[in-house]
Amino acid sequence: MPGTEKQKAQAAIDFIRELEDAEYLLNSQTNDAKPIDTQDKAQFSKLIQSIRALKLNAS
Repeated sequence: MPGTEKQKAQAAIDFIRELEDAEYLLNSQTNDAKPIDTQDKAQFSKLIQSIRALKLNAS
């Protein structure tokens, strides 16, 4: 991740918040809930891509 240590820390905090929001959304779904809507799918896709990018940068 390019940037200063403060920028890297802020980016990490923002990423963790996105993961927490996604976890809350998934946990709030009931077993008989309707499928995830398009906006939520897009958010999850973005998070998955970010995780993959972090994994690639770490290796």
